[in-house]
Amino acid sequence: MWSFPNIIPLSAPRVEGVVNSLKPYKFDRIHGAFAERTIWSDGKGVLERSAARYLKMIRGDGTYELQDFSAAAVGQG
Repeated sequence: MWSFPNIIPLSAPRVEGVVNSLKPYKFDRIHGAFAERTIWSDGKGVLERSAARYLKMIRGDGTYELQDFSAAAVGQG
């Protein structure tokens, strides 16, 4: 996750703060800076999975980014 205006990667505590501040709310939609970046459903789940993936990557041992996320590798190809 990035601080979009500054294109600076956010720290783990900052990302956790964003996720925790949104936990009490129910929402499906997330509007991005551009129309094609809108998440139309499961916005809260998308946010939580994205944050978890980001935190795992910045806190990990480097193996996360070496995983094969291609469609064939995850059974969708």
